[in-house]
Amino acid sequence: MIAFILFVTGFVLVGCFMPIVARMAVRGGFVDAPGGRKQHDEPVPPVGGLLIVPVFLALYALAGIDWARDWSLIVGVIALLVIGAWDDRWQLGAAVRFAVQIIVAVMVVVFGLCRIDTLGNIFALGDFDLGWMAIPFSVAAVALLVNAINLMDGLDGLAGGQSFLIFALILIVAIVSGDNTWANACASAMGALGGFLMHNMRSPLLPRARVFLGDAGTLSLGLMLAWFSISAANDAALNLEAMSVAWFLAVPIMDECAQFYRRVREGRHPFSADRGHLHHYFIDAGFTPGQATVRILTISFALGGSSYAFAALGGPVIVLTLTWMAAILGHLYLTAHKPGFYAALFARFVPEGNDSDDCDNDEDDE
Repeated sequence: MIAFILFVTGFVLVGCFMPIVARMAVRGGFVDAPGGRKQHDEPVPPVGGLLIVPVFLALYALAGIDWARDWSLIVGVIALLVIGAWDDRWQLGAAVRFAVQIIVAVMVVVFGLCRIDTLGNIFALGDFDLGWMAIPFSVAAVALLVNAINLMDGLDGLAGGQSFLIFALILIVAIVSGDNTWANACASAMGALGGFLMHNMRSPLLPRARVFLGDAGTLSLGLMLAWFSISAANDAALNLEAMSVAWFLAVPIMDECAQFYRRVREGRHPFSADRGHLHHYFIDAGFTPGQATVRILTISFALGGSSYAFAALGGPVIVLTLTWMAAILGHLYLTAHKPGFYAALFARFVPEGNDSDDCDNDEDDE
């Protein structure tokens, strides 16, 4: 019941106040203007994160935050929110943003103890403990996910929807395990994200996004997801396999790794912009942006949900490990060496009479 109340409260607060915050941003000139690689036709305020995060933190405090444990998360989220807002307004270089992300990742891993000490019995040979590699591996994992959510923000509702679904998967685990603390925390995040998606995700009532997450939103959400995912995997009460969590995060991580691999292989900067993301393949196949978003989110939820069900029902974890490795290696190969494969595959499932409009929402698809 408390989780439901927190969800509704977050949904109503963000849903009702978002138009007010958006109007204030427009009046102050804080907008994402069209032009260049931007595909939207009118200036759109990138203020989603600036409302989602404060509402989440307030509800998280009401849900019973452990200040002694979670202070580094709060400081880190605020730091990324500020640096992201600065970037949204004045365009920071990728190197500066990445440096801040690493600093924040080190802080939450070292001082917040949000680290991955073991990957579990992923190879059916006993627990795979990381030992001295736990800290550098965890820092890399946190930074990877922060960037993954940021780079995924290329269609209306995609990054916000993906974040919502990952929190939803952890909520399902919490409900199955009977853990109210986790359920309340996830419901708080989902409510705030749900209120935002009302103004960002395309639907019959919303042909175009009225607000964007902005870097402030994607970076801070990425850290929140990293914290929740690692902490959930470490909590014995949830009985959640690390490889199940890897599948929860599969779509954003695989998409990010494929971009980095392909760009470096082509001799380009890993953060250079192009049209090689997963959502671009759906658009190139003929799906509309709204259709592409729904299908990507459906795939992501299906992968995460089935992996959790498989492990919870006693399936061998090594199966999740090997299929995850095969999936990411296969995706790397196809995006780098067979660039037309996905578009041709997805084109078979495009609804008849589809009329795809312009593809991207706000970002330059780094």
